[in-house]
Amino acid sequence: MAKTFPYTRGFFIENALRSFVAEGGDASAALRAVGLPEREEIDPGDVFSCEQYCELLHVMTNLLGDPYFPARAGQRSAREGMTAIVEARNGSKTIGEFLIRFQAIVRKSVTSGIYELHNDGVRAELSINRKLATKTPPTPIDTLNAAAFITMFSDELGTDPQAAWVARKRQRAMFAYDANYLIDNKVGVIMDAEGTCANRKDEIAVAETMVERVERRFGVKPNRLAGDTVYGAARLLRWLMDRGIEPHVPVWDKSRQPDGKFSRADFSFDKERNVYTCPNGAELTSTGNIDQGRIVYYRASTKDCSVCPVKQRCTTAINRKITRDIDQEVRDHVQSLANTPAFHHSSHERKKVEMAFAHMKRILKLDRLRLRGLEGARDEVLLTATAQNLRKLAKYVGHSPPNASICPA
Repeated sequence: MAKTFPYTRGFFIENALRSFVAEGGDASAALRAVGLPEREEIDPGDVFSCEQYCELLHVMTNLLGDPYFPARAGQRSAREGMTAIVEARNGSKTIGEFLIRFQAIVRKSVTSGIYELHNDGVRAELSINRKLATKTPPTPIDTLNAAAFITMFSDELGTDPQAAWVARKRQRAMFAYDANYLIDNKVGVIMDAEGTCANRKDEIAVAETMVERVERRFGVKPNRLAGDTVYGAARLLRWLMDRGIEPHVPVWDKSRQPDGKFSRADFSFDKERNVYTCPNGAELTSTGNIDQGRIVYYRASTKDCSVCPVKQRCTTAINRKITRDIDQEVRDHVQSLANTPAFHHSSHERKKVEMAFAHMKRILKLDRLRLRGLEGARDEVLLTATAQNLRKLAKYVGHSPPNASICPA
């Protein structure tokens, strides 16, 4: 969601100045730089343009050389004068409930530009942006993520500050950890287990850790590894292939266009020339620069796209752009395994993993952790996995008591 507010109050400016001065800044110099009156002349109820307030934050940030200063200024406002936020804090039993209340307050009272509250399943993020002009996109000023609120209110709300904010489809939003199991699909024994923060990056990293740890401890190395889409990141697929482990994992692919336009699959790639060719025969070339350490961009020329008869089915931009992962060949290979009998067999066996998680939550009641902190989560996950393995051990090596009918008198 996003909404525009053209004005702000002197209250926010005064709190920003207090934070700025407390960190060694010169309030008069900052105010003069943006054309605002002296500090003594600013009343908390005075109305100022949003652009002036945002300019002031920029000047303060640059003078201090600290990009996180606006976040601290916002925290000061929340602590010292925003009665509604304090009431929301006092009336909330969980940090999730507080964020919901805070979201409602922001819609009603925040008057500093454009705000957006994002929930991507990994973290809840509030961005306050500056509107420069009607045709100019907002410039990010400040990002306050859920961790800032957890730090401020964890003592009052009893929230675990290391837990991650999770909002998944068909589930209520909450702060949570993830349990990760490495299971021998043949007999269903848990070879390794570890609790992590609930985000993809940690899950991928711990998958590598568990595979290496099992090989080091037990001398066991899998021929193939089955998992869900979370483990379909190109970096992990490359890591597995380099170690001779065949990934039976759905590849994480976002190249499909939801509006029916041409996707990357409709473009052919020439490995020797390192170019893509579009459905109309035009070439997309790359500068060779790598973005985010993994992504290479291929672009068509504006001249080719401007006269293309199928441009409406391709893009609304002036030219078409395609991204390619540096490990795209590995991704293509793993995708080609999706219809093989071995892949289907692995997918069927992976149900044993889901059964272990269901048993953990419903039978052993680990749908809620008892210990706080990441170390506590790791301990509980490991103890639960040990209990599950002991049950399987009793099943496989135990003997049933003799039948009473054949016992000697």
